Amino acid sequence: MRHWMEDPDCRDQYSVIYESGERTAIFNNDAKDPIVSEERARWTETYVRWSPKGTYLATFHQRGIALWGGEKFKQIQRFSHQGVSLIDFSPCERYVVTFSPLMDTKEDPQAIIIWDILTGQKKRGFHCESSAHWPIFK
Repeated sequence: MRHWMEDPDCRDQYSVIYESGERTAIFNNDAKDPIVSEERARWTETYVRWSPKGTYLATFHQRGIALWGGEKFKQIQRFSHQGVSLIDFSPCERYVVTFSPLMDTKEDPQAIIIWDILTGQKKRGFHCESSAHWPIFK
């Protein structure tokens, strides 16, 4: 998963969304010129977020979040959460928390959901009476 840590030149990776959000690229930071590691059209609908250790790249979609990783950024996991607008990873990268202002009901609280990254299972949903305070993990 953390193939980039084996880079003999110890380069960092970073992501760029460009062409009005139509393209997303992952670059290896090189002393001379950045090197494109991966580039895709419409990889995300809004923005991307790296996990704390750089293991996962999260992409945002109307139906939820997708996690990508490995040398070719294959899809690792998906989390179905309609209208998701915020996420946060646990420091150990075992859990991800998603927030959607669209999904909350008192009978089935789903404004905030905690997910297990490895299994993709929903651990628990929470009701949110006002705007979410972010980040969830500290």
